[in-house]
Amino acid sequence: MQPVHSPTFEPWALFYLLAPREKGRRANMGIYRAEYENEQMEIFTAKNDTEAREWAFEKEKELGTLFNVFKLDENYNILTMAY
Repeated sequence: MQPVHSPTFEPWALFYLLAPREKGRRANMGIYRAEYENEQMEIFTAKNDTEAREWAFEKEKELGTLFNVFKLDENYNILTMAY
């Protein structure tokens, strides 16, 4: 049997595999998703909504206009809108 290979695998998808198992400093942090123009998205951790907004605004130079920042639960469902 051949291993399954996905030609459409995205490197950021690795976050979904690693984040729930993290220990230490990141274990007490929230998971956030920032949405930018051209349907670009970043998933990251932050201590609180304020830190998440600051991080997302810093990425605007790279990714374009920031549209939304959402706080996610451990299953990556939207809990609240942070911006």
